[in-house]
Amino acid sequence: MKFKRIYVEICNTCNLSCSFCASRPAHPRQMSVKQFADIVEQVRPYTDHLYLHLLGEPLMHPQLEAILQICQRALLHVQLTTNGTLLASRRELLEAYPPRQINISVHSFWEQPRDLCANYLEQVLTCGDALSAHSYISYRLWQVEEGEDPKTQTLLRAICAHYEMPLPERLQGSLRLADRRFLSFERAFEWPSLQRPVRAQRGRCRGLVDMLAIRSNGEVVPCCLDAHGQEVLGNVFEERFADILEKPYTLLLRQGMQQGLLRSPLCQRCTYRQRFD
Repeated sequence: MKFKRIYVEICNTCNLSCSFCASRPAHPRQMSVKQFADIVEQVRPYTDHLYLHLLGEPLMHPQLEAILQICQRALLHVQLTTNGTLLASRRELLEAYPPRQINISVHSFWEQPRDLCANYLEQVLTCGDALSAHSYISYRLWQVEEGEDPKTQTLLRAICAHYEMPLPERLQGSLRLADRRFLSFERAFEWPSLQRPVRAQRGRCRGLVDMLAIRSNGEVVPCCLDAHGQEVLGNVFEERFADILEKPYTLLLRQGMQQGLLRSPLCQRCTYRQRFD
């Protein structure tokens, strides 16, 4: 069993509280270096790509350098997703241990306090240009609304002006801005919840097929959108990752997804999953 990527949430706290993100967790947590190293040892046979994100702002982790060193020694390709507010302060570290890709959620601009957003976009684009020497940079506009969307257009104009690019006609997929620098578009989506009505019992997604996630408390969940652990398969702090993958329920969900059967109550209620149908 091999996964294209495994998400590891090194911390679930953030310096912002954006309306488009999942609600803040009840218990703030951050993984210790020892816990992270143990997880890497367990998951390394199953993937070559580690995404240091689920909820939270990974650049806030005080021992990020040690975490990146562990990934480097394990020859893992790292991907970070950040709101970008700490890029300037973490730039030297990210240049010393370059992730394969850095995703920057620039839509967070509209959710920031005034003291953070004053020079935000200029700093993010400057850091993105510098970090692109060794990492792919994806500026994310993932809250694109249907019809007139002035907030997206404001950010889009600024980014395209920086790269001396014309405005794209369609806000879909990915737009190349320069070498190793891209602009990624996605429509706004709802985070899945067991409180929502059932949408479908058949369909496909990437959970447990291409990827899965490990929350900062050690819980293994099938999907990177299960930020609050609504479909927990096991806990790597209490049992081996390999054993969690072989549990009957885990195999049932995985085989169902491969066959187009949504056996997880959470998957049955997820609207984002419908993009893969």
